[in-house]
Amino acid sequence: MSSVKGDVSGLKEDMSSVKGDVSGLKEDMSSVKGDVSGLKEKVDEMDKKLNAVYEQTAFLTEFKEEISKNNKRIEQENRRLKEIVGRHELEIQDLKQKIG
Repeated sequence: MSSVKGDVSGLKEDMSSVKGDVSGLKEDMSSVKGDVSGLKEKVDEMDKKLNAVYEQTAFLTEFKEEISKNNKRIEQENRRLKEIVGRHELEIQDLKQKIG
C-alpha cells in the first residue's frame, strides 16, 4: 500500500509539473497570439501605404506622359515660330534692299 501511495504521490508531482508546463505553454501561446495580432496590424498598415504608393506612381506616370506630350507640342510650335521669324527676317532684308 505504501508503494501505491508513493506512486500516487509521484504521479501527483508529475501532474503538477505537467500543469505548470501547460500553464507556461498557454502564456507563451497568448504572447504569440499578441505578436501575430501586432504583425497583422503592421502588414495592414504596410498594405495601405503600398497602395498609396501605387496610386501616386500611377498619377505621376500619367502626369509625366501628359507633360511629355505638352513638351513635344511646344517644341513643334517653337520650331514653326522660328521658321516664321526666319522668313520674316528675310522679307525685311529684301524690303530694306529694295528701299535702299
